[in-house]
This record gives sequence, C-alpha cells and structure tokens, in this order.
Amino acid sequence: MDSEHRRLVVVAGLPEVLPLRTEESGQRHFIVAALDGVLIDVITVVPPSEECAAPYTDA
Repeated sequence: MDSEHRRLVVVAGLPEVLPLRTEESGQRHFIVAALDGVLIDVITVVPPSEECAAPYTDA
C-alpha cells in the first residue's frame, strides 16, 4: 500500500484528496484525483481494531 501511494502521489504527482491512513473499521486507504477529476480510493483490508470488531465477534 505504501509503495502504491508513493507511486501515485510522489512519482506520478496525482493530487492527494485524502492522505494515507488506517481506519479503525479495517481499511488502509488513500484517495487521489485522476487527471480528469475522477476520485480514486485505493483500499486494502487490514484487521479492524478490537473495539470496532467486538460487536461482530463472540466474546
């Protein structure tokens, strides 16, 4: 994910709309704007935080 962020933002120079971040809900992602203005959300799944997953798992 970090290398893709570097490739699109640093190397290709696409405008970063949302910086690279890890969400508690289980996504690591960033958003860039393509040259035609289309927004691209690049996402990878990561384990959610324990607090976020707790309502959906057996204790």
